[in-house]
Amino acid sequence: MTVTRVPIPTDEFEVPSFYMARVHDVVETGLHNILKLLSIPPTDDLGNFLGYCDAWVTILIHHHETEEHMMFPFLNAKLDFSKEEEQHKQIFDQIEKFAISVRAAREDNSKFDAALLLQVLTVVKDLLLPHLHEEVEHLGASHLRGVFSESEVKDMVQDCHKYAMEHEDFYVSLPFIASHTSPEYKSWPPLPWMVAKMVLPWWIARKHSGWWKYAPYSMS
Repeated sequence: MTVTRVPIPTDEFEVPSFYMARVHDVVETGLHNILKLLSIPPTDDLGNFLGYCDAWVTILIHHHETEEHMMFPFLNAKLDFSKEEEQHKQIFDQIEKFAISVRAAREDNSKFDAALLLQVLTVVKDLLLPHLHEEVEHLGASHLRGVFSESEVKDMVQDCHKYAMEHEDFYVSLPFIASHTSPEYKSWPPLPWMVAKMVLPWWIARKHSGWWKYAPYSMS
């Protein structure tokens, strides 16, 4: 079946909310997927499953760090994103609990406690999902246009991208993002054809290939 792909906006004021929505969809898709898997955990493949869980929480933490270091300071110069910053603080404690439990179980599989992880992640879900949806809305073009210039918004997006490039492990982030992006949005992230179709699925994703069996979508 042919899928019509949604194009990346050409209006600079629409780009931030579009990109944010895509990242948030990746996070939310991973969250729901892990919740489902934890209900009947693959105990015969814990190494790969816990690696997959660790990839999700790592991406979420890095995403929040990019926002806090690059995006919020820019936006707060002319808008008020203090609510989003406060929500990050409320969410972080629960995210950290999940990360600590997953990483302890990766070191020692006997410490795997599906019920505990499910309980913590359910709390994360209730805090995180409203934040993800509200943040995209607050970042919409109607809030940015007339407040910031087109070049300022473009610079913010580029600065956030640069920060992510410098701080993320792309053997983890790129395969996770690609395999949690639905087919109609595969135009994002804007990768060269050779990278998207060849390098990513056949080279980058191979490093942790066992993790991505739990992902809901193909790499390309």
